[in-house]
Amino acid sequence: MDYFKDKKMNTGIRNIYDLFKKNVFFFTITASLSTIYFPIFNIWGTQLGLKDESGTTIVGFIVTIMILSISFLIILFRALADRYDSKLHSNAFEIMDKLLRTANSLRDVKYQYYKNMTGKQNEALCDNYGSEQQVFKSILSFRDSIADLIGISDEDIGISVIYRTNTSDKYRIINTPNIEDDIDVNEILQVENSTIGFLIKNKRSIVFVADKRIGRLRGRYIVSPKDAENKYIGSIVCKNISLKQNGELIVEAYLTITTYGYQICDEQDYESKKKFAKYFMPILVKAIKLEFSKKYLVKYSKCPYRETAKKQGVTI
Repeated sequence: MDYFKDKKMNTGIRNIYDLFKKNVFFFTITASLSTIYFPIFNIWGTQLGLKDESGTTIVGFIVTIMILSISFLIILFRALADRYDSKLHSNAFEIMDKLLRTANSLRDVKYQYYKNMTGKQNEALCDNYGSEQQVFKSILSFRDSIADLIGISDEDIGISVIYRTNTSDKYRIINTPNIEDDIDVNEILQVENSTIGFLIKNKRSIVFVADKRIGRLRGRYIVSPKDAENKYIGSIVCKNISLKQNGELIVEAYLTITTYGYQICDEQDYESKKKFAKYFMPILVKAIKLEFSKKYLVKYSKCPYRETAKKQGVTI
């Protein structure tokens, strides 16, 4: 089930839903057409040409059918709007449940690590817990949870983290397998019409391109071969998740979430964009920042296991 854009409710019905929910006066008047019409028909029907001595005229018959049909359709559309509204409310608990399960799935990895390292003194701080492998596990877990939540294949969601520490000039990338491996991360950051390049150039905290086709035209997205396979349908979100301490930049990092063949929401659906950025992304952002913090601690702590940790993949 998609909680950002109901795939079973087309745009027309959603517009009707908004119309009825935001304009009660409109519904009251249109639904009362038949109630208003028949007294008029009985009193002024002859003058209006709706009836004569022999009964209802052809014009009167057509007008009557039209009024009844409009009233029926208005009541039907209101019922559909109420049903849609009821569906949204009934899904609230399920959404919360899956949100919690997404967060817990990321925390489970950390819990198991600490449990296994209990009693091993400082080794827990110096192990490869803060390595790229742990960041990779976090984004895989998040990808699988989001795919399950919105009802698409995990192959249709790609997640990447591009980062560099304050002691390095080179950027590195951690990504899910369905992201192109031949990306030159140091080059893509300089391309202003890429999503991440646009974010950096304009000093944005987040860029949300709900429709890649529109983003491409606006110079905010560069299509990939996988996009071509999906007719350029999809969304991409890029967020600055840099880690700072007392104003000092520790790790410069950017998180990108992209979908293929499926849009998270419509381009102008700012409410859905806000929900995704506010409720879902922070779950992964905090997990990644925790890993970067661990890497920082490993480097600067007085750790007897630092050399071992370095060999295991903890690089800063």
